[in-house]
Amino acid sequence: MKASTYHLILIFNTLISLGVSGQVIFADSGSMVVIAGSMILQQGDISTEHHMVVKEHGNLTINDGAALISTPFTRVVLEKNANYLNFSSSSPQLEVQRTITGQEGWRMVAAPVQTTYSDMFSGFVTQGFLGSSYPAKQPNLLWYDETDTGTDLQSWRMPGNLTDTVQAGLGHFQYVFNGAGITGGGAYPDALPIIMTSRGTETLFHGSSFNYGVTFTPQPTPGSSGIYVESAEEGWNLLGNPTASTIDWESATGWTRQNMDDAIYLWDPAANSGAGEYKYRSGGLGTLPNGKIAPYQAFWVRTNNTSPQLTMNNDAKSRNGVFLRKEGPTVDIPLVLTVKEYKASAFLSFNSSGNPGIDSYDAYRLEPMNDTWLELFTLGSTTDHYPLVINNLPELGATSFHIPLYVGSLENGQPIPGTYRLSWSVPSSWPADWNISLHDHSLKTAVNMVNRGSYLFDYLPAANARMGNTGDEFIMPGQVLTPISKTSNAKIASELPGFSIIINQGKSDRLVDYISLNPQLLPNYPNPFTDHTTVRISVPREDEIALSILDLQGRKVADIEKRVYQAGVHEIKISGSELPSGIYLLQLSTTESQHILKINKF
Repeated sequence: MKASTYHLILIFNTLISLGVSGQVIFADSGSMVVIAGSMILQQGDISTEHHMVVKEHGNLTINDGAALISTPFTRVVLEKNANYLNFSSSSPQLEVQRTITGQEGWRMVAAPVQTTYSDMFSGFVTQGFLGSSYPAKQPNLLWYDETDTGTDLQSWRMPGNLTDTVQAGLGHFQYVFNGAGITGGGAYPDALPIIMTSRGTETLFHGSSFNYGVTFTPQPTPGSSGIYVESAEEGWNLLGNPTASTIDWESATGWTRQNMDDAIYLWDPAANSGAGEYKYRSGGLGTLPNGKIAPYQAFWVRTNNTSPQLTMNNDAKSRNGVFLRKEGPTVDIPLVLTVKEYKASAFLSFNSSGNPGIDSYDAYRLEPMNDTWLELFTLGSTTDHYPLVINNLPELGATSFHIPLYVGSLENGQPIPGTYRLSWSVPSSWPADWNISLHDHSLKTAVNMVNRGSYLFDYLPAANARMGNTGDEFIMPGQVLTPISKTSNAKIASELPGFSIIINQGKSDRLVDYISLNPQLLPNYPNPFTDHTTVRISVPREDEIALSILDLQGRKVADIEKRVYQAGVHEIKISGSELPSGIYLLQLSTTESQHILKINKF
């Protein structure tokens, strides 16, 4: 039976039996839905294989109460991009196919059925472990052990043997050589495209849940034995879709999550003009178009406290996914950085679930898996140092924001000089009594982000860098996440941001003054003065500030005021009518520093 755009629905008490040479093929948009009380039997002997083939964009759905029964010698073949949903208690033999295309590099993969490494990676080069193609070479198939209390570099693991069973729900990084030359002569026999094929029984959780077994291992604290790491570097779990169906991370039902961040991260080797990049999504934002996770796809998640839990049941399979979103009204601002053919994105989100520091809806800038990348990220506040690509902040209210913004790049291990474009989109719902501005700390200039939608700047990197740990053939994975306060070969951004985004109360369309990374006393006017003068102070972040007048010997002769100022430029009128004529020092004191400006009284 063949169908192209035909649809077949088996209703109650319907039985289809495939005999000795029976075969059903669904192609294009053809589909079969097997509902409760119906049954498909695939029968055969040990010398004959019988297949139900669901071709690209074909659909096979087995509803709860229906049955699809096969023997070890018959199976359902799911070709690439076929749609398969099994909500029943049947556990048929499957053959799941995926075409691996593109260039040499890392892929994130997971087994869609219960199978072995030798079956899943047949036709691919494997290295670095028993039974692999090249056991003595550096490993190209890795999983991640979150329970290791050393550095990220010590958490990577390889299979014990090619004959081992692949753990359901475990994610892997696989390096594909695409026929590259081998050190010492010859070439790897894995020229793309290659069809990855896995055969076995699907992981079944009808009437129950699949438990990913996520972990959270508190790392050593400062002063204790062991290697201390920052809290955001804890809890990274490399997982994978354990089914032959697409699953929906944003489904309102089907998931149980406890003590986990909302974000997921998928490495896309074809993104960014073939350079590859992490796609991410959290709270409905990100570069991943939706929360759909295809068969064979691995992904990162992060647990954030002890006793985490992640389980899924059949409701998480992608049939009627319901879009989840952070509760409450939101104001979202996308940021895009471009140079040459490369693009990087980041997001600011203001809503009731946000915190000025780190919260579970933030998404981190993970270390890339290659030596060509463009980076754009922010920090939660001026006191944080975790790179964020989704910065989930509180609603606009009484608090102002100073958001550090970083850029950087590599192309084949070398920084990319040239003219960059930073673009953004401030939504029409932006409050008219709040100002948002971009501050360039290199040129000491500022632009109003409501009046403009982009900014051009020249980027002249001062240092060379290469990413990660290099082996004799390819770059090995390094740290998952690197705070900016740590030295990393994968970072060329300085610890000081090149830019800041400052948000404070004031008319949204007004001209803005540049605000330094540090508090500043700007020249007073008039100067010299007789009775009064006005001084301007630039405040990069909310702070308590005291203003005093000193004589040239440093003795205090007058206190002006002491109070908390929001981020921004403030004008303060100073009375000097009771001061004798002469030169004085105006002193600005913050919680961390002092600044001096000479003023002249007639």
